[in-house]
Amino acid sequence: MLSFQSPDVWNLLSVPKTVQKLHFIRHCQDGTISNGFHAKKCPKISPFTFVLKCFRLYWTVRRDGKSKRKARTAMDFFYARVSTIEQNLDRQLAVAKEKGFSNNCIFADKISGAREDRPALNDLLSRLREGDSITVLSLDRLARSTLQLYKLADEFDRQGVSLISLKENVDTSTAQGRLFFGICAVFAEFERALIKERQAEGIAVAKEKGVKLGRKPTDENKKDIAVALYLNTDKSVKDICAQVGIGRSTFYNVLAERNITHRQ
Repeated sequence: MLSFQSPDVWNLLSVPKTVQKLHFIRHCQDGTISNGFHAKKCPKISPFTFVLKCFRLYWTVRRDGKSKRKARTAMDFFYARVSTIEQNLDRQLAVAKEKGFSNNCIFADKISGAREDRPALNDLLSRLREGDSITVLSLDRLARSTLQLYKLADEFDRQGVSLISLKENVDTSTAQGRLFFGICAVFAEFERALIKERQAEGIAVAKEKGVKLGRKPTDENKKDIAVALYLNTDKSVKDICAQVGIGRSTFYNVLAERNITHRQ
Protein backbone atom coordinates (compact mmCIF):
# COMPACT_ATOMS: atom_id res chain seq x y z
CA MET A 1 0.00 0.00 0.00
CA LEU A 2 1.20 3.49 -0.87
CA SER A 3 2.57 5.32 2.18
CA PHE A 4 1.92 9.06 2.15
CA GLN A 5 4.47 9.63 4.89
CA SER A 6 7.33 8.26 2.83
CA PRO A 7 9.86 10.89 1.62
CA ASP A 8 10.21 8.98 -1.67
CA VAL A 9 6.56 9.59 -2.47
CA TRP A 10 6.93 13.34 -1.79
CA ASN A 11 10.01 13.53 -4.00
CA LEU A 12 8.16 11.64 -6.73
CA LEU A 13 5.36 14.20 -6.58
CA SER A 14 7.97 17.04 -6.78
CA VAL A 15 6.47 18.72 -3.74
CA PRO A 16 8.68 21.55 -2.39
CA LYS A 17 10.50 21.05 0.90
CA THR A 18 8.40 23.74 2.56
CA VAL A 19 5.21 21.89 1.66
CA GLN A 20 6.75 18.62 2.84
CA LYS A 21 7.50 20.14 6.24
CA LEU A 22 4.00 21.55 6.51
CA HIS A 23 2.24 18.37 5.44
CA PHE A 24 4.64 15.62 6.37
CA ILE A 25 2.13 14.12 8.77
CA ARG A 26 0.99 10.66 9.63
CA HIS A 27 -2.63 9.70 9.05
CA CYS A 28 -3.68 7.31 11.80
CA GLN A 29 -6.64 4.98 11.89
CA ASP A 30 -7.96 6.60 15.08
CA GLY A 31 -7.99 10.05 13.50
CA THR A 32 -4.87 11.27 15.29
CA ILE A 33 -2.44 13.44 13.33
CA SER A 34 1.08 13.84 14.60
CA ASN A 35 3.85 16.04 13.29
CA GLY A 36 6.49 15.00 15.77
CA PHE A 37 5.76 17.83 18.23
CA HIS A 38 2.13 17.47 19.16
CA ALA A 39 -0.85 15.28 18.49
CA LYS A 40 -4.50 16.18 18.34
CA LYS A 41 -7.78 14.74 17.22
CA CYS A 42 -9.00 15.72 13.78
CA PRO A 43 -11.50 14.38 11.24
CA LYS A 44 -10.36 11.46 9.14
CA ILE A 45 -9.38 12.32 5.55
CA SER A 46 -9.00 10.00 2.61
CA PRO A 47 -5.66 9.62 0.82
CA PHE A 48 -7.17 11.26 -2.27
CA THR A 49 -8.28 14.33 -0.28
CA PHE A 50 -4.89 14.47 1.42
CA VAL A 51 -3.01 14.48 -1.93
CA LEU A 52 -5.47 16.99 -3.40
CA LYS A 53 -4.89 19.41 -0.53
CA CYS A 54 -1.13 19.03 -0.89
CA PHE A 55 -1.24 19.74 -4.62
CA ARG A 56 -3.52 22.72 -4.08
CA LEU A 57 -1.02 24.26 -1.68
CA TYR A 58 1.87 23.31 -3.96
CA TRP A 59 0.37 25.05 -6.99
CA THR A 60 -0.53 28.09 -4.88
CA VAL A 61 3.08 28.44 -3.74
CA ARG A 62 4.35 27.90 -7.26
CA ARG A 63 1.92 30.44 -8.75
CA ASP A 64 2.87 33.09 -6.20
CA GLY A 65 6.54 32.47 -6.93
CA LYS A 66 5.99 32.93 -10.67
CA SER A 67 4.04 36.14 -10.18
CA LYS A 68 6.91 37.56 -8.16
CA ARG A 69 9.42 36.55 -10.82
CA LYS A 70 7.29 38.22 -13.51
CA ALA A 71 7.37 41.58 -11.71
CA ARG A 72 9.14 44.03 -14.04
CA THR A 73 12.37 45.57 -12.86
CA ALA A 74 12.65 49.35 -12.74
CA MET A 75 13.35 50.96 -16.12
CA ASP A 76 15.00 54.22 -17.16
CA PHE A 77 13.32 56.22 -19.94
CA PHE A 78 14.45 59.25 -21.94
CA TYR A 79 12.07 61.89 -23.27
CA ALA A 80 13.03 64.31 -26.04
CA ARG A 81 11.00 67.09 -27.65
CA VAL A 82 11.25 69.91 -30.18
CA SER A 83 8.53 72.46 -30.88
CA THR A 84 8.11 72.11 -34.66
CA ILE A 85 8.50 69.47 -37.36
CA GLU A 86 11.26 71.52 -39.02
CA GLN A 87 13.46 71.26 -35.93
CA ASN A 88 15.49 68.10 -35.36
CA LEU A 89 16.04 65.91 -32.32
CA ASP A 90 19.62 64.93 -33.16
CA ARG A 91 21.27 66.66 -30.20
CA GLN A 92 18.89 65.22 -27.63
CA LEU A 93 18.99 61.73 -29.15
CA ALA A 94 22.78 61.84 -29.20
CA VAL A 95 22.80 62.60 -25.48
CA ALA A 96 20.37 59.73 -24.87
CA LYS A 97 22.68 57.33 -26.72
CA GLU A 98 25.70 58.57 -24.76
CA LYS A 99 23.83 57.87 -21.52
CA GLY A 100 23.15 54.30 -22.65
CA PHE A 101 19.43 54.47 -23.41
CA SER A 102 18.17 51.88 -25.88
CA ASN A 103 15.77 52.77 -28.71
CA ASN A 104 12.75 51.21 -26.99
CA CYS A 105 13.35 53.44 -23.95
CA ILE A 106 13.53 56.72 -25.91
CA PHE A 107 10.34 58.70 -26.57
CA ALA A 108 10.33 61.81 -28.77
CA ASP A 109 7.74 64.41 -29.76
CA LYS A 110 7.76 67.14 -32.40
CA ILE A 111 5.13 69.36 -30.86
CA SER A 112 4.86 72.45 -28.70
CA GLY A 113 5.66 71.92 -25.04
CA ALA A 114 2.69 74.08 -24.08
CA ARG A 115 0.34 71.30 -25.25
CA GLU A 116 -0.48 68.63 -22.70
CA ASP A 117 -1.71 66.11 -25.29
CA ARG A 118 1.51 64.75 -26.79
CA PRO A 119 1.52 61.26 -28.38
CA ALA A 120 4.98 60.11 -27.29
CA LEU A 121 4.60 61.57 -23.79
CA ASN A 122 1.21 59.91 -23.37
CA ASP A 123 2.72 56.60 -24.47
CA LEU A 124 5.54 57.05 -21.98
CA LEU A 125 3.18 57.89 -19.11
CA SER A 126 1.14 54.75 -19.80
CA ARG A 127 4.26 52.56 -19.42
CA LEU A 128 5.51 53.98 -16.13
CA ARG A 129 5.71 51.74 -13.07
CA GLU A 130 6.93 52.33 -9.55
CA GLY A 131 10.70 52.65 -9.39
CA ASP A 132 11.10 53.88 -13.00
CA SER A 133 12.86 57.11 -13.92
CA ILE A 134 12.45 59.68 -16.70
CA THR A 135 15.48 61.59 -17.98
CA VAL A 136 15.26 64.81 -20.02
CA LEU A 137 17.95 67.06 -21.39
CA SER A 138 16.33 70.06 -19.70
CA LEU A 139 13.08 70.76 -17.88
CA ASP A 140 11.67 72.88 -20.71
CA ARG A 141 11.72 69.78 -22.94
CA LEU A 142 9.12 68.21 -20.63
CA ALA A 143 6.86 71.23 -20.13
CA ARG A 144 6.74 74.96 -20.86
CA SER A 145 4.81 76.25 -17.86
CA THR A 146 5.52 75.85 -14.17
CA LEU A 147 1.96 74.64 -13.55
CA GLN A 148 2.22 71.93 -16.20
CA LEU A 149 5.64 70.89 -14.95
CA TYR A 150 4.36 70.63 -11.38
CA LYS A 151 1.39 68.53 -12.53
CA LEU A 152 3.71 66.05 -14.22
CA ALA A 153 6.09 66.03 -11.25
CA ASP A 154 3.17 65.38 -8.88
CA GLU A 155 1.98 62.49 -11.04
CA PHE A 156 5.50 61.03 -11.11
CA ASP A 157 5.73 61.34 -7.33
CA ARG A 158 2.42 59.52 -6.80
CA GLN A 159 3.58 56.69 -9.07
CA GLY A 160 6.98 56.45 -7.41
CA VAL A 161 8.78 57.63 -10.57
CA SER A 162 11.82 59.90 -10.37
CA LEU A 163 12.54 62.77 -12.78
CA ILE A 164 16.11 63.56 -13.86
CA SER A 165 17.14 66.68 -15.76
CA LEU A 166 20.69 66.64 -17.12
CA LYS A 167 21.08 70.37 -17.80
CA GLU A 168 19.81 71.51 -14.39
CA ASN A 169 21.33 68.47 -12.61
CA VAL A 170 17.98 67.67 -10.92
CA ASP A 171 16.97 64.30 -9.50
CA THR A 172 13.58 64.26 -7.77
CA SER A 173 14.32 60.98 -6.02
CA THR A 174 16.15 63.06 -3.37
CA ALA A 175 14.86 65.85 -1.11
CA GLN A 176 17.48 68.29 -2.40
CA GLY A 177 16.54 67.40 -5.96
CA ARG A 178 12.86 68.12 -5.36
CA LEU A 179 13.72 71.50 -3.83
CA PHE A 180 16.01 72.43 -6.72
CA PHE A 181 13.39 71.17 -9.17
CA GLY A 182 10.90 73.75 -7.91
CA ILE A 183 13.43 76.56 -8.22
CA CYS A 184 14.47 75.51 -11.74
CA ALA A 185 10.86 75.21 -12.88
CA VAL A 186 10.18 78.84 -11.93
CA PHE A 187 13.31 80.08 -13.68
CA ALA A 188 12.55 78.02 -16.79
CA GLU A 189 9.16 79.71 -17.16
CA PHE A 190 10.74 83.11 -16.45
CA GLU A 191 13.33 82.54 -19.20
CA ARG A 192 10.62 81.54 -21.67
CA ALA A 193 8.64 84.70 -20.85
CA LEU A 194 11.75 86.82 -21.49
CA ILE A 195 12.33 85.13 -24.85
CA LYS A 196 8.74 85.84 -25.95
CA GLU A 197 9.04 89.44 -24.79
CA ARG A 198 12.27 90.00 -26.72
CA GLN A 199 10.74 88.35 -29.78
CA ALA A 200 7.72 90.66 -29.65
CA GLU A 201 9.98 93.71 -29.30
CA GLY A 202 12.06 92.61 -32.29
CA ILE A 203 8.96 92.20 -34.47
CA ALA A 204 7.69 95.65 -33.47
CA VAL A 205 11.04 97.29 -34.36
CA ALA A 206 11.14 95.49 -37.72
CA LYS A 207 7.64 96.72 -38.59
CA GLU A 208 8.62 100.30 -37.75
CA LYS A 209 11.55 100.00 -40.18
CA GLY A 210 9.24 98.79 -42.92
CA VAL A 211 10.54 95.23 -42.97
CA LYS A 212 7.98 92.82 -44.40
CA LEU A 213 7.60 89.81 -42.19
CA GLY A 214 6.53 86.35 -43.18
CA ARG A 215 7.07 84.34 -46.33
CA LYS A 216 8.30 86.12 -49.45
CA PRO A 217 5.63 86.62 -52.14
CA THR A 218 5.69 84.37 -55.18
CA ASP A 219 7.43 85.81 -58.25
CA GLU A 220 4.88 87.29 -60.69
CA ASN A 221 6.77 85.82 -63.66
CA LYS A 222 6.25 82.33 -62.26
CA LYS A 223 2.54 83.02 -61.90
CA ASP A 224 2.31 84.17 -65.53
CA ILE A 225 4.19 81.13 -66.80
CA ALA A 226 2.01 78.77 -64.76
CA VAL A 227 -1.21 80.36 -66.11
CA ALA A 228 0.07 80.22 -69.68
CA LEU A 229 0.90 76.51 -69.36
CA TYR A 230 -2.52 75.88 -67.84
CA LEU A 231 -4.35 77.62 -70.69
CA ASN A 232 -2.24 76.46 -73.64
CA THR A 233 -1.23 72.90 -72.72
CA ASP A 234 -2.85 69.75 -71.39
CA LYS A 235 -0.48 69.42 -68.48
CA SER A 236 -1.97 68.71 -65.08
CA VAL A 237 -1.88 71.26 -62.27
CA LYS A 238 0.54 69.02 -60.39
CA ASP A 239 3.00 68.94 -63.31
CA ILE A 240 2.70 72.69 -63.92
CA CYS A 241 3.40 73.55 -60.29
CA ALA A 242 6.38 71.20 -60.21
CA GLN A 243 7.80 72.65 -63.43
CA VAL A 244 7.37 76.31 -62.47
CA GLY A 245 8.19 75.88 -58.78
CA ILE A 246 5.08 77.18 -57.04
CA GLY A 247 2.60 75.61 -54.65
CA ARG A 248 -0.76 74.26 -55.76
CA SER A 249 -2.66 76.49 -53.34
CA THR A 250 -0.83 79.54 -54.74
CA PHE A 251 -1.67 78.46 -58.28
CA TYR A 252 -5.38 78.08 -57.52
CA ASN A 253 -5.37 81.48 -55.81
CA VAL A 254 -3.90 83.00 -58.98
CA LEU A 255 -6.64 81.39 -61.09
CA ALA A 256 -9.27 82.82 -58.76
CA GLU A 257 -7.71 86.31 -58.83
CA ARG A 258 -7.70 86.30 -62.67
CA ASN A 259 -11.20 84.79 -62.96
CA ILE A 260 -9.94 81.76 -64.84
CA THR A 261 -12.31 78.81 -64.70
CA HIS A 262 -11.01 75.38 -63.84
CA ARG A 263 -10.75 72.67 -66.43
CA GLN A 264 -13.58 70.18 -66.68
